[in-house]
Amino acid sequence: MFAIENTGFSIGQSAGSYDRQLLLERFHKQLEMLGADYADNRTKTIILIDGLDHIPREQRPERSLLNELPDPCQVPDGVFFVLGSQTDGLAELPATVRSAMQQQDRRIQMQRLEQDASRRIVKRAELPVTLTDEQVTRVVGLGAGHPLGLNLVLNR
Repeated sequence: MFAIENTGFSIGQSAGSYDRQLLLERFHKQLEMLGADYADNRTKTIILIDGLDHIPREQRPERSLLNELPDPCQVPDGVFFVLGSQTDGLAELPATVRSAMQQQDRRIQMQRLEQDASRRIVKRAELPVTLTDEQVTRVVGLGAGHPLGLNLVLNR
């Protein structure tokens, strides 16, 4: 919601409190504004929410963000949600969202990076030291073809 505000789709003053219901209302108004912008200017908006599988596993919130995702029929034309998760087993998701996620034409399955691709990423990384070929091989192995894993190793 705050990221959407920063792009100019603000509803009045910035929310000063963390009242869940108020924040949800503001978010849905922002979705309407984004839909209107698409209708007027044909500007598409992509809202990327990654790591959904981490919420129930690690965060243990009182009320999960997963419960607050909008019903697919509430998302206006020109607004796209990209939800990232390593698992489909997200019981907290509203049934309509879970159903939409399971449709094959709505899924993108990411493959592991090939070793050559991982090696190129490591060599292009702006590291404070130059890695030997042996170190590059070790970093590639630690990343195990997983883009996020490789990024974590490089940033470590």
